Amino acid sequence: MIKIAVCDDIDYIRDEIKQKLLKLSFQKNEDFCVDEYESGERILEAKKSYDLIFMDYDFGEDKKNGLEISREIRKRNSNVHIIFLTSYATIVFDVFEVGTFRFLVKPIEDDKFEKAMKDFLRLYKDEAYIKVKINGENHIININEIVYIEGDGKNCTLHLDRKQEEVLEYKATLSSVEEMFTDNNKMYRCHKSFIVNFDYITKYNRTEIELSTGEKVQISRRKYNEFCESYMKRLFE
Repeated sequence: MIKIAVCDDIDYIRDEIKQKLLKLSFQKNEDFCVDEYESGERILEAKKSYDLIFMDYDFGEDKKNGLEISREIRKRNSNVHIIFLTSYATIVFDVFEVGTFRFLVKPIEDDKFEKAMKDFLRLYKDEAYIKVKINGENHIININEIVYIEGDGKNCTLHLDRKQEEVLEYKATLSSVEEMFTDNNKMYRCHKSFIVNFDYITKYNRTEIELSTGEKVQISRRKYNEFCESYMKRLFE
């Protein structure tokens, strides 16, 4: 399921985008979960993680604009894609600052909306994701968000980089999780109890690895040389 937020202070704009997404979901057989917010402050208060956000640029006087809200969102989730909604095409140079995926000028034209979504879906599917079932619900996790995974018997804990110290616990052995990453060269099982994401490593020695979150995980002595070789390969790809 692709998680999408529509953040705009005008009701009919939110409704219009939801209708366009509903139509696209039938055409492309995509599963969208859409939340709506009438202000930037509301989406910040929700503290939810999204794959795509439609963000209004101007919420009116005395309120933070979409650019300011997007800066805050980026601190929590660096992987989210943002499409700005604006009545003024001249803001395009401002929104590049927060890694904007696209911007759409109101009123939103169907062909431009469809093109933006087509590009997003292609990029979304090119990224690496895993699916885990937690309490009967399927969760799609971007591998780029996984700092490390800890295994304890038949249970695993995913530690995610969403600036909220978010963890997800589900029933699976670490070996079964490791099999999900056979085609991915950024995840490495460094210990019988840990799989680590190379991209979050800041330093290491023969007994432990320190991550950019400040957390530390153990490294098996017998895997140290293999770890160093794999890590160097990742760094110089």
